[in-house]
Amino acid sequence: MARVDPTQKKIYVDRTKDQIKNAPEFDKEKHLGNPDYHQQVGTYYAHPRPRPMM
Repeated sequence: MARVDPTQKKIYVDRTKDQIKNAPEFDKEKHLGNPDYHQQVGTYYAHPRPRPMM
């Protein structure tokens, strides 16, 4: 998470839309409390992603 704007009720992240869309999908019934899923998500987000060129 990069920052929070409580006035606008928005959370800004340091990932592109494609990076978010390609992230591991969450299914509460399958993944809640699943240590393997937790590791998969942690691995996906642990490494810095290059920022898009503007």
